[in-house]
Amino acid sequence: EDAESIIHVIKMSGNDLRKQQISGFYKDVDIGEPTFDTGDVKEKKDKIEGVTRSVSAEMHTLLECHVELDLEGYEIQAIYGSIESIRKLKPLIIIELSKYINHNISYNYKSLENFLINENYQIYNLDGKITNMDEIKKLLDSLDEKHQTIGNFYLVNKSSDMLKYI
Repeated sequence: EDAESIIHVIKMSGNDLRKQQISGFYKDVDIGEPTFDTGDVKEKKDKIEGVTRSVSAEMHTLLECHVELDLEGYEIQAIYGSIESIRKLKPLIIIELSKYINHNISYNYKSLENFLINENYQIYNLDGKITNMDEIKKLLDSLDEKHQTIGNFYLVNKSSDMLKYI
C-alpha cells in the first residue's frame, strides 16, 4: 500500500529563499542558480512573439514533500529507520502517540526519549507548547480501554526555527 503524500511546488526568489534558510525554515545549503530549460521550440516561439525572460522566470522551484505514515505503533521504528535523513535534513516530524508505543520491545517510549535527547529534538503539542516525555507517559497511562491514542505531536529540532511556521 502507498503512503499518502502531498507535494507543494513553490516558486521563490533567491533572496526570499536565502531569508528562509537563515531563519532555519530551509536547510542552509547552496542550491545554485535557477535553471532555464526552455527548449529550442519554446525559445523560437518566444522570440517570434517578443517574449523575454522576466524576473519571475528567475525563481527557484522548490518541492516540499509531506508524507503521512499511519504505522500503528511502528512510528519510533520508522524514525530510527530514517535516522540518517533526519540527521541531514532535520525535518519537522508529526507523530501520533498511542498505547502501541510500548508494544514494540526494541522501539518504544524509551527509544523516543533517547531520540529526542540524542538528536536534539523537542516535543510540542499541537498548540505549539513544549511538552516532555513524563507528560506524554502520564497521558498514555491515563487512557481508558476505549481510547488508544493521545493525538499528534510535533518533533522539532532545537536548532530549527520551524515551530513559528506551524
